Amino acid sequence: MSVLRIVIAGGGPAGMTLAHRLHRHGLDVTVYERDCGVATRDPGYRLHINSTGTTALHAALEPALWELFLATSGMPDEGMPLYDEHLTLRPARDTKATEGVGAPVSDIPEHLVVSRSTLRRILHLGLEQVVRFGVKVVGYRSNPDSTVTVLLDDGQTVEADVLIAADGINSAVRAQRLPHARVIDLGARHIVAKIPLTDQTRAMIPAQLLTTFSLAYDSDHTGLTFGPLERSNPDSPLIKEQDDEFQAEARENFALTIFNSVNEKMMPDAELFTASPQRLRDYVMARLTSWHPALVDTVQLWDVTTVQALTLRSCVPVGAWEPSNVTMMGDAIHAMSSALGIGANTALRDAHVLGEELLAVTDGYRAVVEGVGAYEERMRDYGFAAVRLSAAVGEQVIGHRPLPE
Repeated sequence: MSVLRIVIAGGGPAGMTLAHRLHRHGLDVTVYERDCGVATRDPGYRLHINSTGTTALHAALEPALWELFLATSGMPDEGMPLYDEHLTLRPARDTKATEGVGAPVSDIPEHLVVSRSTLRRILHLGLEQVVRFGVKVVGYRSNPDSTVTVLLDDGQTVEADVLIAADGINSAVRAQRLPHARVIDLGARHIVAKIPLTDQTRAMIPAQLLTTFSLAYDSDHTGLTFGPLERSNPDSPLIKEQDDEFQAEARENFALTIFNSVNEKMMPDAELFTASPQRLRDYVMARLTSWHPALVDTVQLWDVTTVQALTLRSCVPVGAWEPSNVTMMGDAIHAMSSALGIGANTALRDAHVLGEELLAVTDGYRAVVEGVGAYEERMRDYGFAAVRLSAAVGEQVIGHRPLPE
């Protein structure tokens, strides 16, 4: 058959991982990304990548990019302890749900941590002619000849054989494809920040917090999460081949910290989302005055320029739908509570599974809609299970609202 023309809406980790895999196999793929450039904004701070994610990335990336990914990632102590507000260890939790289902890749540990920004830079390397920055997909038209006309926010259109929504929780494509699918506010808010990890700051941080991630929380589900990222090989020659901005970022070690609270105990949204970063840090300090001094001290280490407030939302799983040549992946269809830290891995699994199906279509083993349908059937199973499980854990440790049945 002729080469498939594939359009991916959104240049996040899952969409770009899929783009790499398809591009390596000669498919005609174009990514439309609303941001004006790879470094236009900070896409977030830290991601947890388990074997599900590493399997997808290893299958998609050229060997040099895979090694660059490993060099810039962190390989922390794999503990995931829980504490109370006095830094007293709580009973150990079952961390099995945080583990992946991917095939082992060499001697890579089960749990890696990566900078969202650095991963984004890596995933755009080699696809400079594939990504169209500053353009957002706003909708589509399905055509009688089994093609799809993709509608762009600049008024232009582009023809494709397959449209893939990787455009996040506010996906315009999902809103059109599945208008009944809901996104709900889980009734919890986060205030997040980075702590630069230097010899000086490390000496001020309790050693037991330097694990994959740790969480301290009180009886009201007010919590403080801590997750370090220390690059595994900042002196790699592969890093030195990149531009100065990439090199500087790839040598930066930091810890992600998240203050979480249920809405009823947080400042009103109108204030929360307009407050200055300094005001947000001061607010967190005030909320934690009765906590262990070592935990309070970590908040004093926050880099104020990185402080921001976030709303915790989730997709609500929906029943099966008839497949077509328009599909969705990642947060566009199964955004979930951050309680388990598996959202990115589930999205990368989408990239892996959908990539397999589209390559099977290209090889003549499936028709387009059959391949998309096979992907969606599998994705609904593992993706919506991850949404439900993450929500259940979030109810317990974050105190957010349950998902509707």
